[in-house]
Amino acid sequence: MRKRMKLLLLFVFGFLISFAQETETLQQVQSFSLEEAIKYAVENSFSTQQTRLAVTKAEKKVNETIAIGLPQINAKTEYQNMLDLPVSLIPAEFFGGQPGEFAEVSFGTQHNASFGVTLSQLVFSGEYFIGLQATTIYKDISIKQHAKTEKDVRQNVSKSYYLVLISQKSLEIIDSTLKNMNVLVEETQKTFEKGFIDDLTLDQLKLTQKNIQKSKESIERMLTVSERLLKFQLGIDFDKQITLTNKLDDFVETDYLNSLTISSFDINSNINYQIAELNVVVNQNLLKYQKSTFLPTISAFLSYSKNGQNNNFGDLFTSEWYPTTVAGLQMNIPIFSSGARRARVQQAKIDVESAEVIEKQTIQGLNTEVLQKQNDLHAAINTFNFEVENMELSKKIYDKTLVKFKQGMASNTDLTQAQNQYLGTQSNYFTALMEMLNKKAELENLLSK
Repeated sequence: MRKRMKLLLLFVFGFLISFAQETETLQQVQSFSLEEAIKYAVENSFSTQQTRLAVTKAEKKVNETIAIGLPQINAKTEYQNMLDLPVSLIPAEFFGGQPGEFAEVSFGTQHNASFGVTLSQLVFSGEYFIGLQATTIYKDISIKQHAKTEKDVRQNVSKSYYLVLISQKSLEIIDSTLKNMNVLVEETQKTFEKGFIDDLTLDQLKLTQKNIQKSKESIERMLTVSERLLKFQLGIDFDKQITLTNKLDDFVETDYLNSLTISSFDINSNINYQIAELNVVVNQNLLKYQKSTFLPTISAFLSYSKNGQNNNFGDLFTSEWYPTTVAGLQMNIPIFSSGARRARVQQAKIDVESAEVIEKQTIQGLNTEVLQKQNDLHAAINTFNFEVENMELSKKIYDKTLVKFKQGMASNTDLTQAQNQYLGTQSNYFTALMEMLNKKAELENLLSK
């Protein structure tokens, strides 16, 4: 009885461990639709993390610049031990001596200490106010760069997602083809053993079988690489498992794809144009900054300090301390720089003109690129439709040839030719599908879809 109880407990314990391990494995698998993958990548990809940190850094830079124009308080303390008091020469006749002679006199005390506090406030500085605007624009640029990175991440994740789905579908088809070929080889082997066919036919089928197996292994490697690429773009560890919930048919929507080829382009919504436009503003602001260097700078200050002096260090901090309070204004006026400031202004003007040229170039370039991408997508759709028909036709030919081969009405060469033709059209189909989906992702990125 005890032995049975021990066996039962071991069985239950083993079952619980197995169940826990299976549950843990299931918890490690993450499922993603395309939109979920994009959302996850925007939050966790390495590139978006970097640009997000750049935005935070820009915000801190703005705070730093603002602080320059706010009141500044500094404290200072100092102690001096005059090991040798400085000696001054004074005409001796001041003390009743002979004219032309000098008396050596030492002034001061051996131990001197002071502490003070200074409050300063920038009253006017053209450079400061323009610089403050520049840091704000710098933050805006960081935000735009982050938005551009997010759009690039969306495009790259979409392409990788499509590639994984295509690799999975391709593997599914090649695996089905290989299974059918394995069955055919087994049946042919039996026919050969009965003496109804020669060994050449069997060997030819085995060669085709090996070629299909090799193609399957190649696709498996491609699937592994594409999954790792997607994980990298998502910011997920390679050892974690992911599953994709979308199917290829979800993205092959004829009406939507065709609508992209005729969609209007709002250039103001394009992030590349927004960055080029902001670059003009940046250079205009830099021009203002160079011009502001001709203006004076005014600051106010209030200083309070106390000084203690004594020949005995022990009495230094208990003796009388003498206060000093100073308030004032300070103005720095640039007068002459040998033409350096004017040269910098002229350079800044050239930078503004250059930025405006780049903006115009960006406008024309984007309009041209959109038109090109729309034409590319239109051509890719036509090619895809063509390859779909070819694959369906080659599949029909292969199926009929296979039936004839089994009936002895088609040769081994006919079967091999039909099968190679079918596998070739499959490859062309997936290539055309990948090209079409990639063009779709690129055009969506341009159109801000």
